[in-house]
Amino acid sequence: MQGGSLAVGLKRIRLTTRRTDELQNSETFKLIIMALQFILKENVLTDNLIIVAEPNKIFKGGYIAIIKEYVYQNAWQDKETIKKFRSKDRLFSYLDKNYDDLDIDFYGTCLTNQ
Repeated sequence: MQGGSLAVGLKRIRLTTRRTDELQNSETFKLIIMALQFILKENVLTDNLIIVAEPNKIFKGGYIAIIKEYVYQNAWQDKETIKKFRSKDRLFSYLDKNYDDLDIDFYGTCLTNQ
């Protein structure tokens, strides 16, 4: 992989030209390559995110989506809660219940019917 930037959802991640075993074997490196990231809710310190696998791919453990939610803990940090989903039905029911005003089409992910 050459240096450059990769747009992931609404965020831009800078990729480096370092090729170390540690980087290539890390969970973050694998997540960048096979997933798209969307913002569910913007908070003061951190944003609630959904990370969705690309079509015909899944995350380790059989998950198709991971939601990272943050709750206010104190003035300097938020408490992180991670929820993982294996089925579209469970994911969409959770999103409808907790993010009823969400308007994301998830195009280019495993959640769309192509």
